[in-house]
Amino acid sequence: MIDLERLRYGRFVILQHDFPFLHWDFLLEQQPAAVTWRLLACPALNLAIPAQRIADHRLWYLDYEGPVDGNRGIVTRVQNGHFRVLLQSPSMLEIQLLETDFASTARLQIMSHEFQVAEPQTVEKGGIVASADPAPAEASADCVWTFKS
Repeated sequence: MIDLERLRYGRFVILQHDFPFLHWDFLLEQQPAAVTWRLLACPALNLAIPAQRIADHRLWYLDYEGPVDGNRGIVTRVQNGHFRVLLQSPSMLEIQLLETDFASTARLQIMSHEFQVAEPQTVEKGGIVASADPAPAEASADCVWTFKS
């Protein structure tokens, strides 16, 4: 996994992914890969979105839409642009999102313990529309992302 302290500037993407359950992958470019979180609820403004830090993804996912190898569903790009790090600490990362109409900043808060995921929601703001099935009971979050306008 890539050290978050090395993040400065790069491309970002939010991908809707329908496997193994509906979720959104949030990728931040950091050579030689993309630092990745699985968002367990539909990204929306001013809400704490539970997330899991997952394995870094190949950089080509920053531009890719379509089927994922190995019958692992389909990814659809819902937001993309560039990011710039504003603030950083061992338990927090705040970035400015550039070239997008969804949000102007995103803030990651790393939790000291895992927690269960909230109920599913339907969101129709900020260019993202989805009604998510609940994440499976075994899905727990280790951080939250908050997107602000």
